Amino acid sequence: MKPTTKKSGFTLVELAIVLVIIGLIIGGVLAGQDLIKGAELRAAAGQIEKIDTVVNAFRNKYNGIPGDIQSPANFGFLAPAVTNLLGNGVLDPQGPTMAEEQAVFFSQLATAGLITETIT
Repeated sequence: MKPTTKKSGFTLVELAIVLVIIGLIIGGVLAGQDLIKGAELRAAAGQIEKIDTVVNAFRNKYNGIPGDIQSPANFGFLAPAVTNLLGNGVLDPQGPTMAEEQAVFFSQLATAGLITETIT
């Protein structure tokens, strides 16, 4: 009688099962990343819609867009450094600093009580 030796190793079926499991895990991770990316995009779109809504409310109340209303001090708002372009309906860039109409845009929204975020 011949002595029997036991051979150890994986069968092709076992290897195929492991590869299928690895593929499912990778697919789940990639799908999860897509869900996260989609949630981030929906959150950004929601923020843009919120800003649009508060700018429209500001425009209706103060007859101008934030950062560009005529005589902002009369309403208790911070005025931009360059005031000769106020009230033209455009957030005009003036120079390399952010001390202009764009800089006071969110400050005026916060002062009007339309946003609750802290503005520095």
